Amino acid sequence: MTTQSAWPVKRYWAPMVWLWGLLLFAATPAVRAGSPDWQRDPVLSPLLIQQMVTDPTGLRWVATDEGVYRYDGYGLVSLQSLVRQGPRLRVELVTVLALDRKGHLWLGSESGLFRFDARSGQLMPVPLPLALDERPRVKALQHDPRTDRLWVGYGAGAVAVLAAAAPLHPLFPVRRVADTDFYFTLETGGSGAWLANDQATLYHLDARGAVCQRLQAPELLLPVAGTRPQRFYSHRALYALDSAGALRPVCRWPRALPEGSDRPYVTDSTLDVLAQGQWVHVSGVRGPRPRLRVTPAALSPDDNNTRNYSLDRDAYGNWWCFARTWRGCYRYRQAQALVQPLARAGGQPLSSTRLIARLPDGRLLVSTYGGAFTQAADSPTARLRPFPLWLRLPPQPQPYAAVFDAIHCDPSSRTAVVADELWGVARLDLKTGLVSNLAGGPVNQWSRLTNGPTRAYTLLADHGGRLWAGGHTGLFLLSPDRRALRRYQNNRPDWPLHKLDIVGLAEDPRDHALWVATNGGLFWLPPNQPGDLRVFAVAASPGRRLPTDALTAVRSAGPGQAWVGTRDQGLLLVDAQAGLVRQVSVNEGLPSHSLASVLPDGRGNLWLGTYAGLVRFTPGSEHLAVFGESEGLHDTELNRYSGLAEPDGTLWFGGTGGVFQWQPGLMTASLKRKPRLLLTELGLPAGASVSVRPLPAELVPSLQLAAGPNAFVELRLALTNFLPLSRPAIVTVCLRPIAGGAPPGSTPPGG
Repeated sequence: MTTQSAWPVKRYWAPMVWLWGLLLFAATPAVRAGSPDWQRDPVLSPLLIQQMVTDPTGLRWVATDEGVYRYDGYGLVSLQSLVRQGPRLRVELVTVLALDRKGHLWLGSESGLFRFDARSGQLMPVPLPLALDERPRVKALQHDPRTDRLWVGYGAGAVAVLAAAAPLHPLFPVRRVADTDFYFTLETGGSGAWLANDQATLYHLDARGAVCQRLQAPELLLPVAGTRPQRFYSHRALYALDSAGALRPVCRWPRALPEGSDRPYVTDSTLDVLAQGQWVHVSGVRGPRPRLRVTPAALSPDDNNTRNYSLDRDAYGNWWCFARTWRGCYRYRQAQALVQPLARAGGQPLSSTRLIARLPDGRLLVSTYGGAFTQAADSPTARLRPFPLWLRLPPQPQPYAAVFDAIHCDPSSRTAVVADELWGVARLDLKTGLVSNLAGGPVNQWSRLTNGPTRAYTLLADHGGRLWAGGHTGLFLLSPDRRALRRYQNNRPDWPLHKLDIVGLAEDPRDHALWVATNGGLFWLPPNQPGDLRVFAVAASPGRRLPTDALTAVRSAGPGQAWVGTRDQGLLLVDAQAGLVRQVSVNEGLPSHSLASVLPDGRGNLWLGTYAGLVRFTPGSEHLAVFGESEGLHDTELNRYSGLAEPDGTLWFGGTGGVFQWQPGLMTASLKRKPRLLLTELGLPAGASVSVRPLPAELVPSLQLAAGPNAFVELRLALTNFLPLSRPAIVTVCLRPIAGGAPPGSTPPGG
């Protein structure tokens, strides 16, 4: 969930309210405190957390030293306020939690065992047999999904087995082990359990809770779930239980792991430990040669890498960690590295990047503020190498610093036309790197009717082979031999484009008109009929008004339409006849108001480079996904004029952090569970909470409200995939009446 995925929504209408969710995701860079990218959860961090579990609806339940809380990623709700039937809970230490088949929450506390039904709000105390002067404090709790039984460790080493459906009496006599701290691990392939205590003693319990085997281990051992023969983890080695009942090491770690780690996370094949500034991942624990990987994980800047943490992973792929003796909670959303940075030879990163282009001979050309670079044509994964540029000056060429924003290559020639944002339009020799005939630069002038743009930003070859250039200031047309250029409509001093910066050009496939994006609005220009020029801007006539004149990019959206990137209003869809048709902004999930680039791919998606991440937008489905640091984009500020889509689906993007590559083949299956929309709070005019219930996955229930001017409902909504903190979730609330007119002061449907 996300801190912005839950918020109050008010609408005035009567008497039926229907909800439906349009889930969009956005991202901004996370704060790195080491590797991997852990984020401090500001809501949970003030708590002294003992355990966390996620229920079937997706809500997170948190056991703390001051009771249990429900967490939706935005705010905490105490269990006390959710109980509508049953005793009032003490504000006390709750050590363990469990969920049974029906989604009931079980909690073990200082005062005993309880079961909570979130649907009905019923809290039921579960009595446990106690010896004389024995306290009911629950130390360990484990639910077996195969048998729907609960293993309960409590009191002075007591072990009870309960049926979750009928827990008022233990199924078998209460058993006894040493009175220490311990926890359970279910037996692999059976109905028993393993119990490990903090005195390095292991107990194998049968299905009735009786001790059938007791082992004194050489050091603190933790059973690894799902392994047969049973394996045990320690900070020095992985042990197996042989046929004679003896423990023997099957794999010793190359170096000792942090000792005393608090609750490692184990599966049938992996084990993860987070302690003393290290995230230790052991894979292949069932195989003959487990593999160890250690990654730095300095979570808190003031803990000096000395703390041990409990680890947990939920069904949505998020990792959570907390220290049971220290306040603080961190989370890490495990994501694929879908965006790969491209480094230069020697491993140094590139500086801020503009042009990314594929040359006719297959080389990749990249222009940055630190120079130009190329990649070998026969090695698409090779590092970039410097491509020296030279200015053709007598008596000999001089080094030339250029920043190219666009390039037009003639396949039959070794030269290309480039738009240089520092000097203007130029010719580039692709073999030697010589730059000549720089328009407006300190070399021999081109043969042209007027000076070219002093700074050039964009080039466009239209369907007829004409080459257009735009920059500061005005629109220019190059001669067929690419050796002369003139300003379009140069004989008209009042032509509106003469005094504007041309930042983007696109061609309309229907009538071959030009879409011209400027710092003063958008223009639709039929080149052969300049009198039909149409202006779309803030001050334009009604029907052609835009929310901003500060444009950054333009791409054709099909016959008669264009996608337009803006500096402060997100993405716009403009129709040559109807004007503004669609706007996608931060309200719809963009991570930034500023779009640096708009790049269509071959699958109907638009890729939007923003100042806060890379966005994939699918116009047909309105689906929007954001890729940031956790997906490999280590610097999320992307640059204007910097993007390339290749025929094989590979995409390139440039930003202040260099060049990044997207390969569609890296995309794999989504998370185990799809996020769900939850109704976490419901309030009526007085603000009183009258109901708290999860929103069903399919059909949304109706809510009956009394008619009248004050008939409204306040809803708090949340998403169940616990996205990083900065990702907002966008939800549309649709209000429809059953019958009759709207009450006075109400908002009409869609309002």
